Amino acid sequence: MVRAGMRVSSNVCTDLEALPPFVERSGLLEVPISLEDGGYLLRKYPLEYHDRLEAAFTAAGTRVLVIHPMHFAVNTPHFGYMKEIKQSFSREAWNEMNRQTLDGVRWRGRGIRDFIEDLLSRGFETSTLGQIAQQRTSLA
Repeated sequence: MVRAGMRVSSNVCTDLEALPPFVERSGLLEVPISLEDGGYLLRKYPLEYHDRLEAAFTAAGTRVLVIHPMHFAVNTPHFGYMKEIKQSFSREAWNEMNRQTLDGVRWRGRGIRDFIEDLLSRGFETSTLGQIAQQRTSLA
């Protein structure tokens, strides 16, 4: 990846932990992921702001959130919901899904989109991976 010109990676997933970015053995800056929506749903965490999130997101450090567009669009309420949707569509139908079809599978109750929107509305400072890499490079 370094030979291809990549400078930053974000592939290490934690369980709501904030690990500082580090340079891994190939020379890439690794920015660990604190919350990945699929893993969060798989672990059956609540879709409400809770004490563990409060502790995790108010402590010092960088948090990376990975949000899959389909989880967000469908407002997935639990991991099995998306699995059921995927199993009900052919690959072609999945790839050609239109707004009407998406509206038909969208969860109407509280789901991961609501949770992420609530989390982001709490005023935490946000940055892109590119901004984190640039800041890290300028500090070196």
